[in-house]
Amino acid sequence: MSIQLTDSLKIINCIFYSLEVPINATVEKFGGLDILVTNAGGPPADTFDDIDLATWETSIDLTLLSAVRLVKYALSHLRQSTAPAILTITSTSTKQPVQNLVLSNSIRLAVIGLTKTLSQELVAIKFASTVFYQAGHIQKG
Repeated sequence: MSIQLTDSLKIINCIFYSLEVPINATVEKFGGLDILVTNAGGPPADTFDDIDLATWETSIDLTLLSAVRLVKYALSHLRQSTAPAILTITSTSTKQPVQNLVLSNSIRLAVIGLTKTLSQELVAIKFASTVFYQAGHIQKG
């Protein structure tokens, strides 16, 4: 029996919706939260014509909304840090689209947009954001 993307996403959603527990435990153990690292596995490869809307939705939930949830749960703790930072690990497909990766090529750009927007919105608390591209390129946001 194989696990389909939708089955995996249900498991992942259970984890994401309970992220407050490990974040709060980390804050309790270490006295705060200074850095948050966001990263998600890639959505399935295929061409635009061959991907149905349900796969788009589950891929957005996995790739983009996982980062949104992590930031939402961690932000109040990061705001209390003297050096808050978010490190976003993503694919080089955001720099140059990769054939048959329409989901990754498009959704991961939204994750970068989120990270860069947060760096602008949170500049008053000296918030740092960095996007790390898996091929080794680093861009400070």
